[in-house]
Amino acid sequence: MIRSAEKIGVLYRTATPKPLVHLEQFRTRINSCLKRDGEVPDSRVADALYLSPAEYRKKYSPRRTFVQIECERTDIGAYFEEIEQPSITYSAFWQRIRRLKKEELLDKQSLRDAALLDASQWISFYGGGRRRSLRYDGVEHPELHGQEFRSISSFLRTIDRYKDKAIIWSRLKRGWEVDEALTEPVLALDSRTGTVYLIRSTACEEQYIGLTRTRIEQRWRTHLRAALEIRTNTPLAKAIRELDAETFSILPLEEEIDQAQLAQRERHWISELNTMEPNGFNVKPGGEMGGGQGKETTYEGEVFSSMEAASMLLSERTGIPKHVVLKRLRDGKIIPESARIHSDHPEAGSNLWRRWKSLINGAKSGRRGGEICQRWFDYDHFAEDVRHGYSRKFILVRIDVTKPWCGGNVEWVTKQRAIEKIHGFNLLAEGKPFPSLNAVAREYGIGRTTLKNRMEVHGLTLDEAVRMKLAPTSKSHRKQPVVVDGREFKSINSAAKFAADRFDITFDQAKDRIRRGVPLQTGGGDDA
Repeated sequence: MIRSAEKIGVLYRTATPKPLVHLEQFRTRINSCLKRDGEVPDSRVADALYLSPAEYRKKYSPRRTFVQIECERTDIGAYFEEIEQPSITYSAFWQRIRRLKKEELLDKQSLRDAALLDASQWISFYGGGRRRSLRYDGVEHPELHGQEFRSISSFLRTIDRYKDKAIIWSRLKRGWEVDEALTEPVLALDSRTGTVYLIRSTACEEQYIGLTRTRIEQRWRTHLRAALEIRTNTPLAKAIRELDAETFSILPLEEEIDQAQLAQRERHWISELNTMEPNGFNVKPGGEMGGGQGKETTYEGEVFSSMEAASMLLSERTGIPKHVVLKRLRDGKIIPESARIHSDHPEAGSNLWRRWKSLINGAKSGRRGGEICQRWFDYDHFAEDVRHGYSRKFILVRIDVTKPWCGGNVEWVTKQRAIEKIHGFNLLAEGKPFPSLNAVAREYGIGRTTLKNRMEVHGLTLDEAVRMKLAPTSKSHRKQPVVVDGREFKSINSAAKFAADRFDITFDQAKDRIRRGVPLQTGGGDDA
């Protein structure tokens, strides 16, 4: 036990065995402990004498990260240890805290979320580069009225409607109000009736006639988006921009019209009210109705009036984009029951993630040879096993092709070596197998062309070809260190410069003699 700095030097000099640190470092360690605690126990004295800087720092000065949250200084390491069942590792937790602090979102709630939310939930509430914020002003969920959400996904998770994300999101993109997108059922298009509506402005005499199978309020919002966001150049869109949307109103002319009569009624009203340009805002005589009368289409026993109608309804049901559904219908392919769910994993889409997906999907389809161990069906386990040595330029191959894809049986290699590994053949050079002549050339530091020439032109065996010494002028030979007067040089130029001064000859003479392997000094004196 040390209680005074006076004994530090004596203790250091009499220590047995000999200390592994310098006296000044030992003195610093002891003084630091004395200043804080007033005494140093024998166990710590021993550590101060014999532990390396890294070992001592790890044991007595672990790295701690503090953050200021609501006027309180919080040790996030200690906070994380108190969480009973965190959903992530401390490293991932630390990265989340760093991001929250950078975006000025760190508070007690987000701190707790950072430890407890899984990857999918975290992306919904705090992550995602393409998120769209939402302020809820609806009435379906009065307890959330006026609340701000960082993303639509976080709002849907809060109200337990995340499973309907595809349909709700597609509706919101088309200009629906939030409550409408939440409550409107997916109806069969062929059973819907329609409405012919009139749009007019108090600032001009021109009018517009249109038809819709949704609420006219929704249709009006679509017109607004086209005018104000998409910058459509139709007469109506231009008028909305120039005259101010507040001067316009929309009202129904006919409602509950059967779809078979809807197009005809639109044409009737355009003619009746004379709304064709230049007298009005319509540029066509009407009747163009997406999903209207067309060739009857049947899909899985369900009959639709047209392929357009089928694609619209099935898109609503599944959340799959309409153009994707339409293409599958035209190609006679099966439409999935729901849209493909993109992974919320933080590394989804990265190069290593795509390598993993390719491996898994290839094995399932039979395109990839060899079984995959069960552990690798989890991306995190796969990444943990292969991240060491990973590079976008390398290819993952099995070391023993008779064993499954798994940690310990794979390695990252260049494309050339991967080809050799998969498609190569066995060559024996001095009893050692090689998958190709390139591999032999690399092993022995001989050019592939040189090896091939020795075997094909001079009739040497592979063993004889690799044993033959390289000529002094060969490129491969020049890659070796050049020795002059007992000194090694990385290049023939640097060696020639030295030899020219050393033996009083020109640079070119020195370089020529080194290449040919002849003495650098023709008279008496030292030789190279």
